[in-house]
Amino acid sequence: MRFQMWIGIATAFMVSAAPAPSDAPLAMVLVGRGPNQIGEAGVAIAIRANGVLLTSYRLIKDARVMQVRLKSGEVFDRVQLLGTDARRDIAAIRITGSLSVLPVATASQSAAGDAIRVISLSPAGEWSQADGSIAGYSMADEIPGAGQGYHVVRLTAAAGTGASGVVLDAQGNLLGLMTGPNFAVPADSVAGLAEQGVAKTFASGASLKLPVIAAAAPVKQAAVKESAPKPDRRALLRDLKSIYVDAESVKSFDAGEMKMALFEDKIFQRLNLEIVDDRDAADGVLTIRQSLKTDYPFELTSRNNQLLLRGTALGYTGEAGARSLALLFSQMVNEYRPRAEQAGRPDPAKLPADPDIGFGGVK
Repeated sequence: MRFQMWIGIATAFMVSAAPAPSDAPLAMVLVGRGPNQIGEAGVAIAIRANGVLLTSYRLIKDARVMQVRLKSGEVFDRVQLLGTDARRDIAAIRITGSLSVLPVATASQSAAGDAIRVISLSPAGEWSQADGSIAGYSMADEIPGAGQGYHVVRLTAAAGTGASGVVLDAQGNLLGLMTGPNFAVPADSVAGLAEQGVAKTFASGASLKLPVIAAAAPVKQAAVKESAPKPDRRALLRDLKSIYVDAESVKSFDAGEMKMALFEDKIFQRLNLEIVDDRDAADGVLTIRQSLKTDYPFELTSRNNQLLLRGTALGYTGEAGARSLALLFSQMVNEYRPRAEQAGRPDPAKLPADPDIGFGGVK
């Protein structure tokens, strides 16, 4: 793609309240610890025309094989590692091809309220975008789980679409790279990584495969008469009294930390839900998985395995990740509790009959 294309896209962004999808010089980085594996995917963006891109340090730090798939469709199996900044969670990598690049915005020239666009990549390799605004600038020390000793750009909730993404300003310039659900590292603070020498050459990622996100397990029907009506999901959520927490497949935190995060969440405290240690005695089962290092898909199923809620919490590891999930889960369940209409939230009777899908992180 040519530079003129980026000028046209940037102009559309400035004059339209709902801009067309951006074709910024983006790429998907697929990594693994060996050939013929299911890879882990993350976003990268070109920073130098000679093939240098910026991506997540957490994504690539333990990788042995790597592949870069440009959004234009080109694929590169020979990838080199240049500079890294573990504190800011950014790394520079290089491929053999030439790239179109966006101008790098100077963070100090942007202000709270300025329009931005976030382009992000799902764990399954699907692209999405959201428009929002800058909420402000601060030190990472002020955000739980973000680390310390560097500046971040805080984004509005509308722009906080995930931990794997890039941020463009209203002129279409590269403003930052997302390292959390609603904050980003300014691109001008890490652009120098592109000037460092080759530190490592990864093995070819030609045999890596995209991760497949499993669909929700089919609902197991109880042995009842065919004419028996299916239990009302809204009623089950409204009358839910107890849950069992299953976090066996999560590496970042265990079931005990998840339970503690729920107990400490102020919204959960108002739900009058008991957390029990006997799965068979619970009205519902909260099952948590981990797709990327900081993405936690979860499902709430009823005693007869009917899907009640599902969502994905984003952004942090360890206890901060558990708190992120506790907040999103509690917010979703709270919509269906008897107190909902008193708190100005939707009447449970008017909420959708199909399982909700939540997607978010700590606000």
